[in-house]
Amino acid sequence: MSLTGLTVITIGSNLWIFSMLLWTLSYVTVNFIYNEAKVTTVHRLEPAYDYVVVGAGSAGSVIATRLGEEAGVTVAVVEEGGHENVLSEVPGLAGDLQLTYMDWQYRAQPSSTTCLAMKNNRCNLPRGHVVGGSSSINYMLYVRGNRLDYDHWEALGNPDWGFSSVFPFFLKSEGHSDPADPKYHGVTGPLTVEKAPWTTPLSDAFLRAGQELGYPVLDVNAASQSGFMVPDAFLRRSARCSNAKAFLRPGSRRHNLHVVLKTLVTKVIIDPSTMRATGVELSDGMVVEARREVVVCAGAINTPQLLMLSGIGPATHLESLKIPVLKDLPVGRNLQDHVAASVVFTTQEPVSLLQHRVGNVPSALQYALLGTGPLASLGGVEGIAFVNTSYGGDQLPERATRRQGAGGWDAPRLAAGQHSGIQRVRSQILRWYCTRLRAFEARHFHRVGMHRPPLHASFLPLVWHSQDGPTRPPRHRRGSFPQGGGCVWPAGGGRVRVPDNTFGEHQRGRDHGGGAGGGPHPAGAAESATGGGRHPARTA
Repeated sequence: MSLTGLTVITIGSNLWIFSMLLWTLSYVTVNFIYNEAKVTTVHRLEPAYDYVVVGAGSAGSVIATRLGEEAGVTVAVVEEGGHENVLSEVPGLAGDLQLTYMDWQYRAQPSSTTCLAMKNNRCNLPRGHVVGGSSSINYMLYVRGNRLDYDHWEALGNPDWGFSSVFPFFLKSEGHSDPADPKYHGVTGPLTVEKAPWTTPLSDAFLRAGQELGYPVLDVNAASQSGFMVPDAFLRRSARCSNAKAFLRPGSRRHNLHVVLKTLVTKVIIDPSTMRATGVELSDGMVVEARREVVVCAGAINTPQLLMLSGIGPATHLESLKIPVLKDLPVGRNLQDHVAASVVFTTQEPVSLLQHRVGNVPSALQYALLGTGPLASLGGVEGIAFVNTSYGGDQLPERATRRQGAGGWDAPRLAAGQHSGIQRVRSQILRWYCTRLRAFEARHFHRVGMHRPPLHASFLPLVWHSQDGPTRPPRHRRGSFPQGGGCVWPAGGGRVRVPDNTFGEHQRGRDHGGGAGGGPHPAGAAESATGGGRHPARTA
């Protein structure tokens, strides 16, 4: 639901009071007490800049700000989305940001083995369509990833991508408020990291359960990753710290950095004789020259789309679409996602973090005035663990992730379809689960399991709706993945298609858990990429 441009959750008769109260208190705090107002923008760009950055998301916010630190350099940032809003900074509302205007609203292709509870068996694939990108809509978990991944990327022929090379950039960007081991954390960086100030009793229970299984309680971002912990998160004074807040908001106040919103880049202009990017073409036909470089930071889906539209990609595929080929490269390949499965557990005590316990006036006052309470939780995520599985192999330990969620499912809201994350769940599945959850409404939680590395990767080819050949992508922000296909931009634009095995046979994932009550689960069905993984090279 939208209230004066603000995304809010539906909470019945208290909606207006809750929304306005929380918005007013948060607005005053952000804009007048801490001077963290939204990104400064311009209405129209100049004809030329030294650098043009495409996208103001998780990567673009950092790249543009760092480039703008150099004296005498001009930087332009082109972003198709709009501003963050005050309620998007409230951690407890993270789940309600998906399927709103802040999300590109992509959907996966139909599958016979995954997302069986979703309409047409199609997973939601949240991607940030807003300043800050997916860092503005995800669940804020600070997890660097496995060091072996970085070393593997370097071994594939990418110099300086080993963990020892990128680790200093993690430290440079991080501003941890209370690191368990300062040797592995930065404390002065702009990207602030904190523990959630409020948790349910399930958080401690999760840690004790890990210890009973023989796993240590540790910092998964330190020396070893195998173990359990209460997660670190991208927070600042109990509010979301997106990459836009950390980097682009202060950076955009410089006169040499211009940010324009609601503007789509349709092509990177490349000189075929020198193979140098000289600028970008915008959706209104304007061309912005880049005297030095064009930096494309449009995300895992939109970046390959833009490159292929610009003539960089698989030659045979581009030729079939009558796109002039400038460079034959495997652009669009190796798409991966962290597919997840969720299992519900019941408890003996009413400790679940339900929506009606979050969305009320006392919770709003507790959060706005004290920075604590249910709204300060990480969307219900209270624990994280990396555990070894037989599928990681001897050389790749610590590869399976389990995420503990104290957040329960409010049966009345499920039945009414009022939770954004389950709006695309089959109605018969909702009815089936609502019937069973009513008896345990205040006494259940769910655990999400993610297998790493992903078992499948795929290719994102372009397909055109228009019969007249390739046309520029539309401004329409919603997309979907059709049968045998991928992201779709409707009404005359290009669409990206993903082969059938993208999120295909995930047989191994079924070996790691069961279900209480059986059947497809709405929580698991709604799970997919929350995106916004901050890469060290992008956060330097």
